[in-house]
Amino acid sequence: MIQRMLTMAWKEAKQLQRDPRLFPILFIAPIVQLTLLGYGATFDLKNLEIAVWDQNRTAESRNYIRAFTPTEYFIVKAYVKDYNEGIARIDRGKAVVLFVIPPDFGQRLKGGRPVTVQAIMDGSNSNTALIGLNYINRITEAFSSKVRLEPVEARSGVDSRLRIWYNPELLSKNYMIPGVMAVLLIVITSMMTALGIVKEKEIGTIEQLIVTPLRRSELMIGKLLPFVVIGFIDIGVVLLFGIFWFNVPVRGSVLLLFALAAVYILTTLGLGLFVSTISKTQNQAQITTFFIMFPMMILSGFAFPIANMPVFFQDLSYLSPVRYFLVIIRGIFLKGSGIDVLWPQVVPLALLAVVIFSMSVLRFRRTLG
Repeated sequence: MIQRMLTMAWKEAKQLQRDPRLFPILFIAPIVQLTLLGYGATFDLKNLEIAVWDQNRTAESRNYIRAFTPTEYFIVKAYVKDYNEGIARIDRGKAVVLFVIPPDFGQRLKGGRPVTVQAIMDGSNSNTALIGLNYINRITEAFSSKVRLEPVEARSGVDSRLRIWYNPELLSKNYMIPGVMAVLLIVITSMMTALGIVKEKEIGTIEQLIVTPLRRSELMIGKLLPFVVIGFIDIGVVLLFGIFWFNVPVRGSVLLLFALAAVYILTTLGLGLFVSTISKTQNQAQITTFFIMFPMMILSGFAFPIANMPVFFQDLSYLSPVRYFLVIIRGIFLKGSGIDVLWPQVVPLALLAVVIFSMSVLRFRRTLG
């Protein structure tokens, strides 16, 4: 039985090898997507252009603006003469932020009185505006604390130190690259499984295989096994590329990563198998696979926090296997988590894998019958 399955798997692999479009899709596409997401899909904001309307023009106002320039987040592009000129720069896209410093800024600081600085931001990109606003608040708070503590003796000063665990530099690539692995696996293994089986239907070879001495279980496992191997190869590609090109840390067990990825691949293969049973052409299989995968990825937390979604969609996200694998893979990469920490994600992922794969197998057998 094992020999027949391996023979079937080998024939399937040879069949895949004859398709000239397959190699770029399976091995070049992951690298391209990694590069695009690693460099392009970043939440790190740098060199936000700011305009300044300084109505005070004292050492204190200059020190406040100077507090923003040592960072990589902001760059002063212009000092404007009035409010309208600053707004015009935002309208033309020549500035993202306009700082309006009041005339009594320096005097109020010297007198120990509160002072308000207006920061007008371009909100056409809400994500940029929110992150930029957070940067402004943090830098302003640091400047304000320094001003308040300057007259105080060092022995009675307050030293506030922030420590960030797991991703100290707050680099988006450390968050995105592990997530790419989960997305690539569901796209490649599900899509290629569905297309591979539907192609057999289109050319009529699957009917020829049914009349052979192969059992249906041997036929199914033989056809799926090459895609399991392809999935593990893609994991290795993402892992090596992420470590050596993007310098993403892997603090956990690589063996555990591959073991839990096998559970995840079981769900993706099950999805591809299910799509193949309801599709008559490869175009139908592509559209159906995308229709199933897209909501799963949206609800997974890959790019959008699940906590920010309406309650209905938060509950619906529990049906997405991508959600659980994202937590698993980011936990292994960034936190060095073991199975003792990850089991709340592993258990529902395993249950989904068993349910999805079992239902797909039963439907596939009925289709063959």
